[in-house]
Amino acid sequence: MQVGNASGAHSGRRPASPFHPAGQPAAPVGKGASDDTSSKAFATLTPSDRSFVKAVTGTDLHAGKPMPLLAEEIALDRQRGVLPQGHPVDVAYVEQLGARQASRSGRRAEAVLTEQQLTTALNYLRRHNGTAPVDFYA
Repeated sequence: MQVGNASGAHSGRRPASPFHPAGQPAAPVGKGASDDTSSKAFATLTPSDRSFVKAVTGTDLHAGKPMPLLAEEIALDRQRGVLPQGHPVDVAYVEQLGARQASRSGRRAEAVLTEQQLTTALNYLRRHNGTAPVDFYA
């Protein structure tokens, strides 16, 4: 499965979202959106989501701090109902995320998941019976 923009080209801008206004310059992967948009996205994430993002990206998420694109994408999917509240991130969701990313690789500059992160995510979920475990301390 191909993930990300095969050409490696970066437009420098992200598409509009409730967490990231249209035309705003893109932050590097791993730096995420501004503090305000990150706070909105952070509030949408479950403790299980935050643990999953840390396992995949190595980033501890904190309110008001920049977030990796993976965390932003999960937050958007929670808001849109693609990943309903109460339903943990699972193998099917990550595979769908990878497929969506591959299909829009020419329209989105940054990859939500690198090939290595996709593999890490799937391996993590498979080690936990296919879903992100609930971590009440995240």
